[in-house]
Amino acid sequence: MQTEAERLEAFERVLQAVRDSQTDTVRKMEELRAQGRTGSATFRQLMGKKINNENMLSLFKLYGIE
Repeated sequence: MQTEAERLEAFERVLQAVRDSQTDTVRKMEELRAQGRTGSATFRQLMGKKINNENMLSLFKLYGIE
């Protein structure tokens, strides 16, 4: 069983992973946008990932974890 400190550390790692994923996703989308590939399947997949990341970050914020 995890201690409270271990659980908090795990939440912090998850939060940072989502933030990093969001930064990377936005960067990749910008690269595709610069290439005029906003209609590509890759761009649409990244858009879905971006929305999912935003939802997760909103939940963290809602519960005061951020």
